[in-house]
Amino acid sequence: MDLLKKSLSEFLKFETAVEIVHQIGQLPDLEEEVLLENGEFYTVEKTDYTCQICEKAFSQKGNLMRHLRMHEGVKPFTCELCGHKFAQKANLKKHLDAHSQKKDFLCNLCHKAFVQKANLLQHSKIHSGKNFELILNIYNV
Repeated sequence: MDLLKKSLSEFLKFETAVEIVHQIGQLPDLEEEVLLENGEFYTVEKTDYTCQICEKAFSQKGNLMRHLRMHEGVKPFTCELCGHKFAQKANLKKHLDAHSQKKDFLCNLCHKAFVQKANLLQHSKIHSGKNFELILNIYNV
């Protein structure tokens, strides 16, 4: 059974791949039955957890399913504060933490504040080169 054909569309609908509930009891060695959030059961081959698109291998099925979202560009987790979307729930959680943290790193040119110094350094790149000079001229700064 082709994991990608049968499972990708359903797995991408999950709230999170981690929330898959394994059926209780001993399962056959060659396949594993999983209970989806919508109450349906799917049988997934247990040969290995390799992405059939890029051939990246995973030791756990949940990691493969999370990875499959990347190929589809699915970002089901949205920040309710700013609307930013994420492919993984953990990244949304980290982002939400940033909303509540003190922003100690301030851009000297535009006064935008950042939680992490690395983000300020990345941001500062927009203030260099011809594009920034053009913006300054447009706004007579």
